[in-house]
Amino acid sequence: MLGFILKRLLSLIPILFGTSFITFLLIHLVPGDPAEAYLRLSQIPPTDEAIEYIRHELGLNQPLFVQYFTWLGNAFQFDFGTSFVSGDPVFEETIYYLLPTVQLTFVAFVATIIISVPVGVFSAVYKDGVFDQISRLFAYIGASMPSFWLGFLLIYFFSYKLGIFPTGSRGTLAHLVLPTVTLCFLYTFTFTRLLRSSMLEQMKQPFILYARSRGLKENIVIGKHVLKLAALPFITALGMSIGHMLAGTVIVESVFSWPGIGRYFVSAILNRDYPVIQFSVLLLTIIFVFVNLLVDIIYAYLDPRIRWKGDHAND
Repeated sequence: MLGFILKRLLSLIPILFGTSFITFLLIHLVPGDPAEAYLRLSQIPPTDEAIEYIRHELGLNQPLFVQYFTWLGNAFQFDFGTSFVSGDPVFEETIYYLLPTVQLTFVAFVATIIISVPVGVFSAVYKDGVFDQISRLFAYIGASMPSFWLGFLLIYFFSYKLGIFPTGSRGTLAHLVLPTVTLCFLYTFTFTRLLRSSMLEQMKQPFILYARSRGLKENIVIGKHVLKLAALPFITALGMSIGHMLAGTVIVESVFSWPGIGRYFVSAILNRDYPVIQFSVLLLTIIFVFVNLLVDIIYAYLDPRIRWKGDHAND
């Protein structure tokens, strides 16, 4: 298992370097001068002399590859520059906005697992029953309803009409409820149907029929044999959903005025805050690749054949 993990870690290095370079290149190919954007955000008239001075100060007059490797060298020292808007260090400012997003994503992710696993299992065990039909209805609703519309509906009914939860911002646990429901609603019932389909497929396998013929109790057959193998595609989808949830927080944070990295990143794009954009993309990439690594490790643990194939791929 250790060799499997080391190989996956080594494969992440070129991904991170490639992503950082492509992001750096695309940012500098976007129409507009970063020096002019810096002056505009600093409320300084963008005269030719001022632009030339800022280009020299920011190193923008150097070749693109020199700029990239200068940025990369500073990045290894956790120096990602300063924000054009606030003038604060990008690393500290981004981490400050990342923590509320991680909190919201983590709570939504846990809620998705807690709800979708038992609902998916019961839907598979009691196929085509009343419970299965209800979960299917909610899956259709979740798949067809935009998250911003669901957020507005929740605010209207539970905040304005009933006064149970606050309308937005961040503070107490009550502030987490409506954003969490909005963020995890779609994923919960999508994963419910995925787990149900995967379990029904495993129930048809010969080894399940053999286990039942041996007289094993149904709860043992479902829990020990069916659910373990049915969880593989479910875990893959969960791992991928973390990235989608982080991206989806842009809408949710806007609806509920949640002070997270989604709103911060959109604001940086609108203001052409290049250092913030560069580091935010790199940070989200790191989160993506390490989540995928974690999914691979869990996959290999549940199904040792995957680990064995990885270890003997070059034999």
